[in-house]
Amino acid sequence: MAKQLQLRRGTTSQHSSFTGLVGEVTVDTDKDVVVIHDGSTAGGEPLATEASVALKAPLTNAILVTPNLGTPSAGTIDADNVTISNIAIGAECTGASTDLTDTAALTYNADADVSANTWVLDEDAMGTDSATKLATQQSIKAYVDTTVGATNELLEDTTPQLGGSLDVLAQVITTSTTNGHISFDKGLTEKTGTSTVGTTVVTVDLSTGNFFIADLEGLSGNVLTFTISNPNATANQVNNFVVKIIQGTTTTTRNFTWATVVSNGTNIDWAGGAGPDITTG
Repeated sequence: MAKQLQLRRGTTSQHSSFTGLVGEVTVDTDKDVVVIHDGSTAGGEPLATEASVALKAPLTNAILVTPNLGTPSAGTIDADNVTISNIAIGAECTGASTDLTDTAALTYNADADVSANTWVLDEDAMGTDSATKLATQQSIKAYVDTTVGATNELLEDTTPQLGGSLDVLAQVITTSTTNGHISFDKGLTEKTGTSTVGTTVVTVDLSTGNFFIADLEGLSGNVLTFTISNPNATANQVNNFVVKIIQGTTTTTRNFTWATVVSNGTNIDWAGGAGPDITTG
């Protein structure tokens, strides 16, 4: 009778806790593979079967039930011009279809027209007002052109109206017409500016307005100093202002001593050479 060789054998679990001698060979009865041992590695090194090696060859009409391509940090999968179909598309791939051959449902960098996609809106009036979808360049231009076209510039509008106060900052309202004038068909309302009265000094601040009220009740005598602060120093421009003088409720004889006012630094020229006296009435 022929002699038979039977190697030591065990399950995969039993192999995991077994460390064979150097060069020892055992059999994994779960995997039906031969295991080579090196005297130090628990479980040894299982050898591949012919069936498992055959999977390294090109696949033809094969079905991979649960393939795992891993998570490479970079690179590409080369299908070598083979059609890959019925692949579930993840969140990082644009497309409504699960079929990569359905090119109409996918978006590529080389696409010249993406307006058919549901995430693109081509609305000249921007009616949807979406916060999650993109607008086409044409629709944006059409909306802007229409909006700007419906808004008249001041040059086009013969009856422009202000919706609030006009702040010209430090600019000047001018006219390009020779000897032109700016006219008002109604009266001008001037802001009451800040003025101070004390001892024998009256001060008006032209940065606060053009109309001032000075009550001379608080003076200790006639006005000897009349200070005009913050005048416009722009060349070829003049300031104009109006001062309403109130002599006071109990003091009715206060007056401006114009010669002293001039000598104190405020050079005021009056027609006829003399300043007006303040009278009651």
